[in-house]
Amino acid sequence: MRRAGVIDDDSVGAHDHVCFVYAERTEWRAAARSFALAGLDAGQRVLIVAGPGEEHWWTEDEALGPAVRTGRAELLPERVAYPHDLVDPADQVAFYREATERAVRDGFAGLRAFANVTGLTSTPPAVDRLLRYEQLVDAYMDGHPFQGLCGYDRTVVPPADLRLLACLHPSASPGYAPFHVYADSGRLRLAGDIDYDNVELLAEALRAVGLPSAGPPLELTGTGLGFVHHAALVALAKLAQEHSGRIVLRGGPSVAKRLSDMLGLDDAGLEVIV
Repeated sequence: MRRAGVIDDDSVGAHDHVCFVYAERTEWRAAARSFALAGLDAGQRVLIVAGPGEEHWWTEDEALGPAVRTGRAELLPERVAYPHDLVDPADQVAFYREATERAVRDGFAGLRAFANVTGLTSTPPAVDRLLRYEQLVDAYMDGHPFQGLCGYDRTVVPPADLRLLACLHPSASPGYAPFHVYADSGRLRLAGDIDYDNVELLAEALRAVGLPSAGPPLELTGTGLGFVHHAALVALAKLAQEHSGRIVLRGGPSVAKRLSDMLGLDDAGLEVIV
């Protein structure tokens, strides 16, 4: 089971896919450094994606500078790591998959990468592509030796976009993700609390993931849920109907099953199994 929830300055390195929200570049630098050092300690290769003017941060760093020079870390400019602004999110996942496989072939335990991806949120279509990418790369991290830290500048990215992006990471900075939708053991897992105020956010997050229009039901694992409002269950049933499919929620609070039965949601496209 992957680690999920809120991160703080001392725990950022212990998580495998983190949405780190910052306001000052010094905050981002400190978090990225902590994340990278945890990777070096774990025998991973560190991939540093440096934004404009940031290369010297890492080449002059007392720990990461020597790692770059000896091949334990690799430094790439942002324009090289993300050359096409995520025109095809799947291609970006392939980039990290190949880098991970190369790190393993070179004798490392895996790959740990960090990147400030604020620049990939410039337009609504760009945000849509980024949401899809975050979901795809998270699915790759599930079961592969790859870990990532994604930086977002809250003075640039609109609050609504930040909340949605944070929810598609298993771990995020405090105050941005009331719940998380992420890959775990090949399934989508829900963790956290979904109250009435977050029902539409849940629907937006699942639409961003991409709901199937046919075939087997979409299975959600809810064992990480602490609370789920009945309106969230109704929203799941509506999503199933929108996509001519069925959603199965396994696990979660026992009250979810009772609420679903009371509301007749099984006939509306939602099956709750606890």
